[in-house]
Amino acid sequence: MPLPRPSADSLRLDDWQQLLVREALRRAEGRVPDAAEALGISRATLYRKLDQYGLSREEFSRDAADESGDDDFSPDGL
Repeated sequence: MPLPRPSADSLRLDDWQQLLVREALRRAEGRVPDAAEALGISRATLYRKLDQYGLSREEFSRDAADESGDDDFSPDGL
């Protein structure tokens, strides 16, 4: 599933945070410690964000990405 993107004119911090959390987890293949480090936040904070956005780290694991055929994130068009 492609990453949902906030509208280009959106300035809502939650919209952009969710995009960054999703991208960090995708790059880290669902590994929370690696994603948290990339985001510069603690693992506990990342787990709270996962809960807040209704996300599961398993969605971003290598196996899940292989099955879905997702394309890499591209900031073009933001």
